[in-house]
Amino acid sequence: MIRLIDINGLTHYLAPQSIASIIEAGTSSQWHGIRAYVRTTNGKTIEARETADQIATMIAAGAEKLIALQAEIDAHEMANSNLFALVNELRALLQDAKSAMSELHVAAIPDESTEGVPAIIPPEAFRKFVDTHARLCFLMHQRGHNPAQEGQRNG
Repeated sequence: MIRLIDINGLTHYLAPQSIASIIEAGTSSQWHGIRAYVRTTNGKTIEARETADQIATMIAAGAEKLIALQAEIDAHEMANSNLFALVNELRALLQDAKSAMSELHVAAIPDESTEGVPAIIPPEAFRKFVDTHARLCFLMHQRGHNPAQEGQRNG
């Protein structure tokens, strides 16, 4: 929005896209305080105290701000998209790791013959468990999340 003041001292706020034309006032009109005629898209004419150049500068500044805001919005949308993809990737890896842990528990063969070892874990179940958890930990570390280091900092 740009702010214009008419010759009666009234303030008008206009969206730049609602301005159809800006015409510099002639010498006789300027004598009465009219610096520019601003015609709106709905046909209304405002006798403005601002010059045509001042009004054009306000419109250009508003357009620059709009372009900057749109670029900032685009950057945020890209960041959100990247975060969404990362969360989905981590969610899938976490689900795989949980599934491997469940399969490990199911595959465990109870064994009370050896003290301190309540079960024997088949090698394939153990390998799958370790591999899925390693992929999850690697991705988390690769993306900048390292719980071990955070614990050391806080502890």
